[in-house]
Amino acid sequence: MKKTLLKNLSVAVLAFLLVAPAMAVPAYSAAYGQKCMLCHTSPTGGGMRNAYASQFLLPSEMVFDLNEEESGGSIGADLSDQVSVGADLRTLFRYSPDDEHQAENNIFQMQGDLYFHFQMSSRFSATLEQGISGSYELFGSAFILPAGGYVKVGRFVPAYGWRFADHGMFVRQELGWAPPQHSDVGLELGFFPGKTSLNLSLLNGSRGATMDADDRFAAALRGEWRHSLGSMNVALGGSFYREQESGVERTLAGPFYYLQLGRFTLIGEADLESVAGRAGGNLLAHSQELRVKLHRGLDLRATYNYLDPDLDNQSGARRKMGIGADLLATPFFGVLGMFNLYRFDEGPAISGEDYAQAELVVHFLY
Repeated sequence: MKKTLLKNLSVAVLAFLLVAPAMAVPAYSAAYGQKCMLCHTSPTGGGMRNAYASQFLLPSEMVFDLNEEESGGSIGADLSDQVSVGADLRTLFRYSPDDEHQAENNIFQMQGDLYFHFQMSSRFSATLEQGISGSYELFGSAFILPAGGYVKVGRFVPAYGWRFADHGMFVRQELGWAPPQHSDVGLELGFFPGKTSLNLSLLNGSRGATMDADDRFAAALRGEWRHSLGSMNVALGGSFYREQESGVERTLAGPFYYLQLGRFTLIGEADLESVAGRAGGNLLAHSQELRVKLHRGLDLRATYNYLDPDLDNQSGARRKMGIGADLLATPFFGVLGMFNLYRFDEGPAISGEDYAQAELVVHFLY
């Protein structure tokens, strides 16, 4: 009975996905072979979209429906020449037929962010992002450094790896980069010489907290190189993060990449986490995403996530494999549907039975 129900659910969800789902920030960067600042007001991407993205790129090149009433001419995010607003509202519907995971069958408001951007001059700006979980970003940016560089000061998400919009990707969820514990207060320097991006952050080391608990700082370093080979876009990069809080030293490091050719985009990141004094060895997490463009605004999406909490020992592992579709129907509305399979290689640090889960995310953006 359980297998029949699971089979029927799989068929139903896959049938739905073929006609349906919203935004993965790295995928757009790969499609254009550009840094994430092409579409976002933040120098490192994520959060509020800039006027170029909302008024030109989305309505003219990224959406499924080109209805003139939904086109860029109706997007009036600018309150004035200096002040603009934006919003992201994502609601998650989740279902699993497995008895042990019935408690996860719910409707969850996964995102509710309101953005304000103040452009004081061509080089100086301030941004406020307030989320429903209590998370927020509040920073000023000054493009005053060589090589198109900037200085960012305030509370922000440090530049590290890919800032996936899907916080369920293991490299975000399992390593502390999902809200509300993903931002910190500090200073960030960025440079964009040629086809590279370099970001260095000096932070409090108390992510998610308003005040620092000690006098120990954290640091993040990210480097990315982009190149186009004919019709193929490639990027290679690496990230490093180190924090010391309450006497515990934590280090993250790993490579990331994308490869885009025609309708196909492959994005990946792998990270190794080391915590001094933690029982066991290093933690390994990696996430991969493959997108196939079926139509403008409609992508087939496949994901693979892997987590080994103790790479040095046979402690077990956890996997998440997903298939679905991502539809940006208009510049204001998108739907993401995924069918995920969770697999467990049991060991001293991992336990659980394999199960399936369907997810539907409705996205309103402005």
